[in-house]
Amino acid sequence: MVEPYFIFAEKLKKERICEEHLAVQLKQVSFHYPNSSVWALKDISLTIQKGEFLSIVGENGAGKTTFSKILLGFFTPVKGEVSLLDDWKKIAYIPQNFHCYCISIKENIFFGNSEEGNKVEQLLDAISLTDLKGKEESLYGLEFGGMELSGGQKQKIAILRAMVKKADLLIFDEPTSAIDPLQESFIYHTILELTKGKTTIMVSYRLALTRYSDRIVVLKQGEILESGDFQTLMEQNGEYARMWNVQAGLYQ
Repeated sequence: MVEPYFIFAEKLKKERICEEHLAVQLKQVSFHYPNSSVWALKDISLTIQKGEFLSIVGENGAGKTTFSKILLGFFTPVKGEVSLLDDWKKIAYIPQNFHCYCISIKENIFFGNSEEGNKVEQLLDAISLTDLKGKEESLYGLEFGGMELSGGQKQKIAILRAMVKKADLLIFDEPTSAIDPLQESFIYHTILELTKGKTTIMVSYRLALTRYSDRIVVLKQGEILESGDFQTLMEQNGEYARMWNVQAGLYQ
C-alpha cells in the first residue's frame, strides 16, 4: 500500500538538506513579450539553494510560466540576468502541455536515456500507467496507425522521462493539470520521491504539493508578492493563504 503522500512528504522535508551554496540566481530580471509594453516579469531577484524545493505560485497571468521559460533559456530577459551557479549535468523540464513523438511509448519514456536498471513495466506501475502495460512497443499517433493518449497519460510519461534522465535540476510547470484529481495524490508521491536530493522548481496553480516545499514564492502581475514556507505564509494571511483557502473549499 502506498503511504499517503502528506505523511511521506513530511518525512522527505525533514530529510532534505540544502547545501550552503547557490544553485540558481536571478538578479533584477524583467521581461515583456514582443509588441507588448506590459511586463510579464518585473525586477525579479531570487536565489535558489542546491537541493532546495521551491514552489512558484500565482493566479493565471501572474508570470509563472514565463518565469520557468526564462530559467530554461527559452526567453532572454529584457533586463537583468539569470545564472546557473552549479555544474549542471542535466536539466529536466516537465511542461504543462507535453507532446509525445511518433515513436513507441517506450521510446517516448526513455528518449535516448539509458534503460539500464529501468524496467518499463515497473516505471508504468510507479506512476499508475498500468493501462499501457503490454503496449510499450506500440507506436504513438493515430495518423501513423498508432495509439492516442490522454492529456493525463502524456503528463505521466513526461514525469517518467524526468525519472530516467536522472537530472540535477528539475523544473515542473503545472505537472498535474491534466491528471484526474483522484490520482493526483498518488502522483505527488512519485514527484516527491523523484525530487529527493535534487534542486526542484515547481510552477503550479494547484497548491496541495506546495505545502511541503522548502519555500514558496507568490507571483502577482509579474512581481514577487510573498515568499516563505507554508506555515509562514498561512500566518501572514495574505495572497497565498487566500488561494489556499479557496482551493481547500472546493474539496469540502
